[in-house]
Amino acid sequence: MTHIGERSGVTVVPREAELELPATPASVPAGRRLVRGVLVEWGLEPLLETAELLVSELVTNGIKHAESYVHITVRANGDLTITVTDARPDLLPVPLDNLGNLEADGGRGLALVATLSDDWGVHRDESSKSIWFSLRPAA
Repeated sequence: MTHIGERSGVTVVPREAELELPATPASVPAGRRLVRGVLVEWGLEPLLETAELLVSELVTNGIKHAESYVHITVRANGDLTITVTDARPDLLPVPLDNLGNLEADGGRGLALVATLSDDWGVHRDESSKSIWFSLRPAA
């Protein structure tokens, strides 16, 4: 990427890393390794624990429920944004207002994303679904 933006008087050069992983349990630690490696390289260690936890949740959802490859994109342009894409646009995430069942075996991953991230969302097109979250570095 060659775009350079301004934020709080500081020049920000966007950085991006991507990785596509198969629908296997080994993809969860591989996703965490990607996030850890690029955040350390980019000097964003304060965001590391939260980013690793949230990417683990989203990659797990992709391989467990969508039974699909997952494509992880990590972008830093002031904020850190991580997107996890799978090949199941028809399979929507569990709604946050459906989390009241304390006996449920799962379904809390998006609640973690919503609680721990500064922003998040879902995007669907004809062939894929992407769930993204953003974290803001401390000023």
